[in-house]
Amino acid sequence: MSNACDPRNRPGFVEGDLTAYLPDKLVAQPVPVDDLRTVLLAAFSTAMIVAVVFAILMLTG
Repeated sequence: MSNACDPRNRPGFVEGDLTAYLPDKLVAQPVPVDDLRTVLLAAFSTAMIVAVVFAILMLTG
């Protein structure tokens, strides 16, 4: 095996991580459900921040 093809030379190599030895096609890709969950969490967080700021403005004004 060539030294250039050795997975240990890849950036981000972690000792004991066997996924470094798999071809890039076989490494697990993020599931679309995780993307939807991230978007929903961001929307909920934004709504909560807006609600808290609105409540503070209403209570102090």
